[in-house]
Amino acid sequence: MNNTSHTELIKKILAIPAEDRTTEFKRLGKDLRVSKVIESIVAMANTDGGLIILGIDDPQKTKAKGFDRILGIEENREKFDEIGRNISRITPPVSHLWPPALLRASENKHIGVISIPKGTPGRLFKTWILREYHVF
Repeated sequence: MNNTSHTELIKKILAIPAEDRTTEFKRLGKDLRVSKVIESIVAMANTDGGLIILGIDDPQKTKAKGFDRILGIEENREKFDEIGRNISRITPPVSHLWPPALLRASENKHIGVISIPKGTPGRLFKTWILREYHVF
């Protein structure tokens, strides 16, 4: 995918006015709880699927607009890598979640898009958190 395609796709992502059941924005700031990202992935996998967009601030939690909402996965590579490690705790495994699709927003900022497939009836995904399995 070339930079023009990335730019157009990023514009469409930034035009999403709010999070909903199938779309979540995750800024990789110091306050991000990786367990909440994993819970969202499991919940989406158990329902209609969806997108988790890493590196963009939630439009309802920031005053920034447009490309100014993009902080990129580079804001906190440790959290980005931790998400990847924790995806392996989802059972049964959800294929093709990691690594996410990376979109180049600028010279030094990338967005990660995790695409979660729609759940299959009769199949529940769960994750191991604090020595217990949880279904969301």
